[in-house]
Amino acid sequence: MKNVTNYRIYVAIAIALPLLLFYACSKDEEKNPTVIEVTSVTLSPGTLTLAAGGTGTLTANIAPNNATDKSLAWSSSNTGVATADKDGKVTAVAAGTATITAKAKNGKASTCEVTVTPTKIEVTSVTLTPITLTLIVGEAGTLTATIAPDNATDKSLTWSSSNTDVATVDKDGKVTAVTAGTATITAKSKNDKASTCEVTITPPYLAYSNVYYDTEKKQLTFATEPDAEKEHYQGLFFKFGSLIGVSPVSDDYNKPTMFTFVPNGFTKELSNEKSIPYIYTNKFVSFLEIYPGTGYSSTDGSGDICSYISAQGWIEGNWKIPSQNEMEQLMGTASSYSGPFTSLTSTKADGTQKLESGVRIEGERFFPASGKIQLESNVQKYPDVGTYGYISLSTTNTAERSDETTYPSIVFFYVRKTSNYLKNDEAALNTTYMPVRCLRIK
Repeated sequence: MKNVTNYRIYVAIAIALPLLLFYACSKDEEKNPTVIEVTSVTLSPGTLTLAAGGTGTLTANIAPNNATDKSLAWSSSNTGVATADKDGKVTAVAAGTATITAKAKNGKASTCEVTVTPTKIEVTSVTLTPITLTLIVGEAGTLTATIAPDNATDKSLTWSSSNTDVATVDKDGKVTAVTAGTATITAKSKNDKASTCEVTITPPYLAYSNVYYDTEKKQLTFATEPDAEKEHYQGLFFKFGSLIGVSPVSDDYNKPTMFTFVPNGFTKELSNEKSIPYIYTNKFVSFLEIYPGTGYSSTDGSGDICSYISAQGWIEGNWKIPSQNEMEQLMGTASSYSGPFTSLTSTKADGTQKLESGVRIEGERFFPASGKIQLESNVQKYPDVGTYGYISLSTTNTAERSDETTYPSIVFFYVRKTSNYLKNDEAALNTTYMPVRCLRIK
């Protein structure tokens, strides 16, 4: 019986022991569960640009999705530039760069490169100066753009012209006159704030008087604006292509008194009219062909007298002697005549003698019956003062003598009471002196 009892005890122990061991292990597993480690952290986006004061949010993707501990520690390499909170919210502090890091407890991490730009300040207005501009064909002018506020983030402008056939504009606001007409120049910011300038382009225009000598300033000049008195001035006389201004009252052209104006730099002796320099050529239209860049030479005493006057700063703008083609385009028909158109004698060596006889063209420019000097054996013939007007041009041609030989001749503007027209003078270039009317080109 005792053996049976012991047997039962052994069986009970055998059955209970595994159960006790299983229970004990289960309790241990509950106390120490299996840990699933983070294998990677990925931040999105990988780069971020913010304006100072702005915010952005980074998203952290953690793998595996069932990692035991998915908590992250956020940090910034430069909190003076950008900071990050526990939710990945990035705050831009000041301009610069910083690296934002999100790190798991086991050291797995990811970064985002953050660039902070200065606070963007928008353009509120653009103002062009001047708001109207008048230029001559070939001339250029510059517009100034004032942008407000002065500390705007992006002050770049886009320049445009409403009519590039009339006027063009470059990135710096330089306006170039192309042809006569009108155009609107616009300067626009990137946020579409804009300002405009109305541009008027006019053709090249003639001076309002012949070239004369200013005895007080001791320089050549002419009227650049309408002038009721100066438009009647007779003007000095010039050989073709000469910078030497000749008195219109001389009767002996072997005397120094005939030389009213001599340019600075001219050192050759002037003893008589034959010593006066000039240009002897035919089929000629521009003094720049002989003197590139300037159109004249003070040393030679020859070239374009209008260009010379401009270069000295004696007159505003750039001027030249007009060619035949230019004069034909600018001149219309005579709108009125004045004066008796009777011969008279010149009395003022500086070319300021007022001549009442003349022709007004299209109601604007007045051309006096200035006459000319034409020499034969140093004796003046056909001065025509008071009866005919002459304006020397920069164009020459070829004339034919009675014996069928040819020689260069002057093309000039010729005015009288019954008509005004361009024609070829049949006198040789070296013995003919005429007034000059300048053409503004810039």
